[in-house]
Amino acid sequence: MRTALTLYCAGPTHEAPWSDAQLWAELDRYPAPFDEHWEAWSAILRPVYGHAAALYRVHMVRAESPEPGWVSARVQLEVSGCTMAAGHWLPISWYIGSPTDWPSGLARFPEGYPKPNPTKPGGTPAIDRQVWTLAVRRSS
Repeated sequence: MRTALTLYCAGPTHEAPWSDAQLWAELDRYPAPFDEHWEAWSAILRPVYGHAAALYRVHMVRAESPEPGWVSARVQLEVSGCTMAAGHWLPISWYIGSPTDWPSGLARFPEGYPKPNPTKPGGTPAIDRQVWTLAVRRSS
């Protein structure tokens, strides 16, 4: 069995040529060591869209899983050296009981820096940032 990861980016596009929730990077058919003995794992995802020199890195640390047939972890996402979600480790769980063609685990990471939006009514700056979504599934 293998694990597949996909990374999507959603949010304000400001006349950009891509649509919302665009696939940005993936790691397909990676033989990740997600059995009862793994403790920590890191991987670099392959860029699919955007700048080819961008670096998408995922770090995972095992967490206790409340359900049999599921893997639970704390996950952190780096995009070109910037840690998303202000450096927080977010929870993620996915089904490992059998291969699936749909992601069973999702973690959403807001970009870690606010961007002022001068066009907001009332003249007050607003946080204008994108959200990165990491999806995980087990594949055969």
